[in-house]
Amino acid sequence: MLTFAPPIPPNLEKKLEVAVKRFQLEYDSLTLADARRLLARYDYKVPVLAAFQRYGNGALKEVMLRENLKRRKPRKGWIATDLTVFGYPATGRRELWTPFIRSIIAEQALKCREAGLYQTDKLSNEELDRLLRQLPVTDFGSLGVKDASLFMLRKMAEMEREARANESAHQALQRLSRPLPQTFVDEMSREKEDALRWLRETSAAFYHPALNHDIDLFSSEDHIVLAYRDHQHRY
Repeated sequence: MLTFAPPIPPNLEKKLEVAVKRFQLEYDSLTLADARRLLARYDYKVPVLAAFQRYGNGALKEVMLRENLKRRKPRKGWIATDLTVFGYPATGRRELWTPFIRSIIAEQALKCREAGLYQTDKLSNEELDRLLRQLPVTDFGSLGVKDASLFMLRKMAEMEREARANESAHQALQRLSRPLPQTFVDEMSREKEDALRWLRETSAAFYHPALNHDIDLFSSEDHIVLAYRDHQHRY
């Protein structure tokens, strides 16, 4: 049932806070009158455009922030949001985390959808509806890869339901008959083996990870993989 975990950079929280702190320094010279004139209409937040800057190997180098008082539509690869500048950098980090995670999930879900790298298309209509009822629908707060994986699966399940409503029987048959790429199967198999090994090792150390079994369409191994992803990201 699961697909690849959303590619959340492991240093994202740190890079967000560094970027916010640097951006806030640009407003240190504002007087109260200046702030009221400039930012009162935005509830004393600053509309910004934000994007990742990466190294050549794809690793996250830094988060770029640009003032966007005219609320211009972001170009591809950028997000638009509002940022607290008169507060702690940690506050701004949390404000940026939500839209960045949403953007990562939407981009990754589309890539998986186009490549056929998920299995919601194998579900019946009844199972698909049941899965959507059980997957979380709340907005993103502070979350790990486990939670982001569930939100991405929900995104793909919604895309699957939309596809079924707009395709012919022949198109559906063609899509369902397409096999999963072997590289995907192999990578998911390796992750499952790593997750099961991690569970055995942690259980042997008398630590038993909490596994959520609220989604009855998931196998026990799916739940273990979700817990393993969260562990890997947090530690």
